[in-house]
Amino acid sequence: MRTMVVAPSKLKEARESAGISQRDASAHLDVTERSLRAWEKGESRIPADHAASLARLYGVDDLWSLFTHEPEAARASTAHG
Repeated sequence: MRTMVVAPSKLKEARESAGISQRDASAHLDVTERSLRAWEKGESRIPADHAASLARLYGVDDLWSLFTHEPEAARASTAHG
């Protein structure tokens, strides 16, 4: 089984293509720049509501284009430490 997750590289690429700084994007969501950096590096998962807000901010028409499949094995290893 596979899960859909936001692809960190796609998230960063969309922000940069829109010409928006991490500071401005994090302020838009009322989150820390550290949180945004962690999402863009794949260090933590972005909540779905924040992903949708960023897609709108970045002008991404197809929210699904920011997602990728994650194999179950990778999910299990991150869930258990």
